[in-house]
Amino acid sequence: MENIVKTSDWMMFWVTIALALIGLAQFVMFYRQLKAMRAGLADTAAAAEAAVANVNTLKQTGVAQLRAYLAITQPAYIQRNGQMGMEFKLKNVGSTPAFGVRFKARVFVAPFPLQEPLARFQFDESFGGSTYAVFPGVDVDAQEPGDDLPSTEQWAQLSQKTHAIYLYVQLTYKDAFTDSHETRACWHSGAVIGGDTGHFYAYRDGNDAT
Repeated sequence: MENIVKTSDWMMFWVTIALALIGLAQFVMFYRQLKAMRAGLADTAAAAEAAVANVNTLKQTGVAQLRAYLAITQPAYIQRNGQMGMEFKLKNVGSTPAFGVRFKARVFVAPFPLQEPLARFQFDESFGGSTYAVFPGVDVDAQEPGDDLPSTEQWAQLSQKTHAIYLYVQLTYKDAFTDSHETRACWHSGAVIGGDTGHFYAYRDGNDAT
């Protein structure tokens, strides 16, 4: 009888060991599965992020190819009614119309080169200028009065090339995707003799079309 009890105890011992080993094996297997699942989820999340990034890149590329781009071209200095002024053209070199186009311009005499960067004009709700649309490939004529005509002293400074006449334009507009954009352009006079301003050249500051 005692031998039967001992045998039964040993059987229970080995069964317990076997169950423990089976449990351990299952734990290891579940742990590996969980680790693999986590890795799979991480890969899936990374793939989703990459897909979103690709979609955003394609969207940005498409918008960049289709949006409006306004350029300011053909600047010309004029004198009218005792004031300096300028004429220029707005041209949409993009693929879709530019809407709500507004611009401000200034014609002035200042030291050459300028001592300070050109300040941006502020366009707010009180701005009284007209707004309009410019369609792709279309040139729009524009003009703007400037400061009073140069004084005798300023003409002397212009002749000595210590000063220059500056033509400065800044415009804002929205594209077909309702994004806002800005274009700035600035030119300075070349050789000035009497009332002849000669040619105008793009200035190093104030040309940052976006």
